[in-house]
Amino acid sequence: MTRVDHVVVSVADLPSAVVRWQEAGLSAAFGGTHPWGTSNALVRGAGRAYLELITAGDGADPVAVRVRSAPGPLSWALAVDDIDQTRENLLAHGYAPGPAVASSRTTPDGDRLSWRLADLGEGPMHASMPFLIQWEAPMASGPAGGPVLTGLTIEVPEPAELASLLAACGLDRVGAATEIHLTDGDVDVRLRPGPGRIAELEVALPDGPAGDVMLDGLTVHRTSSASQVQRGDQPLARGVAVGALDQLGDLRPVDAADGEIQS
Repeated sequence: MTRVDHVVVSVADLPSAVVRWQEAGLSAAFGGTHPWGTSNALVRGAGRAYLELITAGDGADPVAVRVRSAPGPLSWALAVDDIDQTRENLLAHGYAPGPAVASSRTTPDGDRLSWRLADLGEGPMHASMPFLIQWEAPMASGPAGGPVLTGLTIEVPEPAELASLLAACGLDRVGAATEIHLTDGDVDVRLRPGPGRIAELEVALPDGPAGDVMLDGLTVHRTSSASQVQRGDQPLARGVAVGALDQLGDLRPVDAADGEIQS
């Protein structure tokens, strides 16, 4: 099964970003540090998809350089059950995925999380193309009352080309209109023409405020988690469940018109 795993947002100052997102009703908590010089905080709840706020120190690691040089929405990840098989499928379709690389971090509670990643675009964390992640020792579920990521809108010069790549990763696709919709049943992915970036997020809040807010270069649509989601051949209602931060510290489209890296 292929699903949306998380969206990565680069911030200059992690504590300030956590406060900023919390003031918008999106609970945030410190997640941990990575050996290549980055630290993160996670916005997550009971849903599996979440948001990662990430910052980098002064190190020269390519991941740290990428995080430091591109504030705002940075990249996103697709979780797969077998990253080696997915890479083989991509190669058979003419794509050139990067190698699968092992990575890990330790949480503030002392739990060791581990995973394998593979880039699909040039360099670490492409602005619009996802990277693949296979969790080996995953996180426990987020807090039941936390925010839940339910959708993202990606702008790319050729939406149909990205949709074809996502299909080769294991996502089903319906339609090829100007704006393409895909869903894994929990998270709605929308593709539309644009410069190549993640433009919008949709988040469900159990008790928080509704409405749109601009945070770190993203338009975030906040809705009540009571919003109903339609599946099958119907458009998704905006806003399903998202995830909350650590401590601070088969996609089904809906027709609607070499180094370690972090997670």
